[in-house]
Amino acid sequence: MENRRIVRSALSISSVTFVSRVFGLVREWLRGYLLGTSGSSDAFALAFMFPNLMRRLVGEGALMAAFIPVISEYIENRDKRELDDFLYSFFSILLIILIVITAAVLLAAPLLRFFLPQFTKVEGKIELTVLLTRVMFPYMLFISLAALSQGILNAYKVFIPSAVTPILLNISIISFGLLAGNSFSDPAIALGVGVITGGVIQFFFQWPFLAKRGFSYRLHFNFHSQGVKRVFMLMVPGAIGAGVYQINAHSGFFRRGYGRCTAIFADPYRACAWNIRHFSHNGYTPCSL
Repeated sequence: MENRRIVRSALSISSVTFVSRVFGLVREWLRGYLLGTSGSSDAFALAFMFPNLMRRLVGEGALMAAFIPVISEYIENRDKRELDDFLYSFFSILLIILIVITAAVLLAAPLLRFFLPQFTKVEGKIELTVLLTRVMFPYMLFISLAALSQGILNAYKVFIPSAVTPILLNISIISFGLLAGNSFSDPAIALGVGVITGGVIQFFFQWPFLAKRGFSYRLHFNFHSQGVKRVFMLMVPGAIGAGVYQINAHSGFFRRGYGRCTAIFADPYRACAWNIRHFSHNGYTPCSL
């Protein structure tokens, strides 16, 4: 019986992941259609890279690896009061950290002109990059909190709601691109609004599933919680390791920012073409999110 449940869960998650990849392909197609390899495409890709980079540092990767073992131990060995104290304290402290990081990046966004001098040579390009960074960087806050919700649900062996959330993000981006692409001065802004809206949806979508298990987020600070200390201690090595990898992986984008003025971020299109080719031959899913 247990094996059947595992097989059903695996098949369900695989199906949802496949649908997510298909929507990811549509999203990239739409982005290519609206922006091509223009300066707007560069600005959007760079601005979207920042919250994704921070998400991998403090959100889904390091957070999930550190949080799930701790909350699983609390669920199995502690009472409801101790579990709530740990969960609400961690949520509150994480929220403050994310707000501080987000505010700092929004204030520092104009400094991008010093790191991307070639962007300043194309009229309006650096201004659009700064604007999109300010529009989309708060996505990091919501997706990190969504990752926290995912960790709680996964600890209770509930996987499907969290697997669905990337589809909701893609639908949001696609919808804003199609319906509002011509309503802004640049279609990239519509896509950016779709990103932050999708992040908000990803976070709140999981709330009803948390409520079924007796959780609802609220501010509660216990800086002496042993569980909170353990999670952050476990997060540090993972965040450092992920940071080194991500910075190395993305440093080439900034180097190219000193060179060519267009098509700097055409890599996602090439990646999609590569994945589609392998999907057609080997069954791999196209276009990761």
